[in-house]
Amino acid sequence: MKVATWNVNNVRKRLPQLLAWLEATSPDVVALQELKTETAAFPRAEIEAAGYGCLVAGQRTWNGVALLSKGFDPIEVRRTLPGDPADKQARFLEAAINGVAVACLYLPNGNPQPGPKFGYKLAWFERLIAHAAELMASGNPVILAGDFNVVPTDFDIYSPDHWRDNALLQPAAREAYARLLAQGWTDSLRQRFPDERIYTFWDYLRKRWPRNAGLRIDHILASPNLNLVDAGVDREMRGNEEPSDHAPAWAELVPAKFPRPRAKKVASVPTPDSRLPLETYNARRDFAITAGLTPDGNVNHPAFNGVRAARPATAIARNKTTGQAAPPAAAGRKSVKVTNPDRVIDPTSGFKKVDLVRYYESIADYILPHLKGRPASLVRAPDGIAGKLFFQKHDEAKLPGLTQLDAALWPGHDALLAVDTAQALVSAAQMNVVEFHTWNSLARNINKPDRVIFDLDPGEGVTWANLQEAAVLMRTLLTELGLQAWLKTSGGQGLHVVVPLAPRLDYDTVKNFSQAAVRHMAKVIPSRFVAVAGGDNRVGKIFIDYLRNGHAQTTAAAFSARSRPGLGVSMPVSWELLSSLKGGAQWTIATAREYVSFQKSDPWAEYWKTNSRLPPR
Repeated sequence: MKVATWNVNNVRKRLPQLLAWLEATSPDVVALQELKTETAAFPRAEIEAAGYGCLVAGQRTWNGVALLSKGFDPIEVRRTLPGDPADKQARFLEAAINGVAVACLYLPNGNPQPGPKFGYKLAWFERLIAHAAELMASGNPVILAGDFNVVPTDFDIYSPDHWRDNALLQPAAREAYARLLAQGWTDSLRQRFPDERIYTFWDYLRKRWPRNAGLRIDHILASPNLNLVDAGVDREMRGNEEPSDHAPAWAELVPAKFPRPRAKKVASVPTPDSRLPLETYNARRDFAITAGLTPDGNVNHPAFNGVRAARPATAIARNKTTGQAAPPAAAGRKSVKVTNPDRVIDPTSGFKKVDLVRYYESIADYILPHLKGRPASLVRAPDGIAGKLFFQKHDEAKLPGLTQLDAALWPGHDALLAVDTAQALVSAAQMNVVEFHTWNSLARNINKPDRVIFDLDPGEGVTWANLQEAAVLMRTLLTELGLQAWLKTSGGQGLHVVVPLAPRLDYDTVKNFSQAAVRHMAKVIPSRFVAVAGGDNRVGKIFIDYLRNGHAQTTAAAFSARSRPGLGVSMPVSWELLSSLKGGAQWTIATAREYVSFQKSDPWAEYWKTNSRLPPR
């Protein structure tokens, strides 16, 4: 993974330079700082057109941070640094990207010092150190990237004597940075260039760029379970006309070969099976007091220890039903043993871990046709859905029963996963997987999608009736194009309109078609639809998300639970049922299986027999 950080110093003003740099260097992840623009004004469409998903926390005139991820959207974890609810400055973003927790940060400058601005800087630094310790203790791969506004040592500046009074060189700030590194972080640039003066910032004043009178204040810190391959600074960007005063810094990182760190053993807490590569988490949310720890201050990721013969009530199908009643295969299936069964995973509904596992046991024969043979991405919630969520696409956690696909299917990436059996499905749920997402193509024909999806995503102020109408309009357009579409709830706020395709075209062609369809809808009915993502762009409007049709993009599978309050389920429904639906999360893990049992026919029965072809351009 090639990760870069760049204080772009006004993203709209530097947009041509940013786009040119993205095309020339093709980083996998980019942390941007000092956007100097509100979230709604961020050039999302242009950056998405360059192949990058965006997560943005903008702020007018000052500050602002963003995370860019090549090929798919970052999964938001948090957008504020913990520790001060009153701090409203846009300086921090954290997301899960390709199995790595990435934090983009813009530490306060602190000038003039001494004074309140420097006090704010030091307080912010302490909050960062505390949160970084939690991330380090999680055992997951983590990257901290951004403008730290601190020169670590005199070796990191051309002439320290000229800057002794500046907040960037103050002993307190340097000491805080040293304490951060002491947690075990790797300073990528300094490790790559241990004996070389390397700079990331050149002030606009006194011809400091031509004289190479620079400072190193932009850093990429990596957790010990990531190995550094290479690092550098694209300093030529500083020589552009009207440049930022920072140049992009980058580091190429790969997973380390040694095991992840584990929590310290405590006699009163059972130790998980050491033969399994388990993740360790340093904290567990106590929903009674909103934040708390286990008695020893740590909680281990649950281990899959075996199966039991008894069947739960939720796995028993009702007799004398037809259509979608449970196939006979479910009758002889053994139940998985659930560790920590009473742990609450959704504080709003009170659903426990055992409820989720038993749901997937009971629904296995219905969800598996939507999972088998497809590369899958798993949304894991080790601390419940109110805690941190992680997207897993590869087999770094060794979940029992999952199929590891041929690594050659996606060159340059680790082997993908598939959920092909009921054992894999239920074992994944036992290992805290809440959501199952799949590619739009089968592994055997991975570059040729066999479906196109239109995700109707309502903006603020859009009523459910508006969304129902939008689904009908979308279906009408597709019908006019000669395409038959099927409907399912998203399990959240929206609806998914799905068209099965003959796997003949590549991803770019299918995505371009979906984008053209969405743009047509937005052009014809601009009062209802927008073709550009972003909350502020779609207040009172619906964004029809076509980005899910790109290569390596995924969508929640039919019958998958969603990691949102209430644990709604994505449910396939008939078009005739649309008018009576009450919402995108009408069914939950408590009601979905019973609903399916009483259906007399499968509303998607013909879906599997249909292989549409996109109309010629």
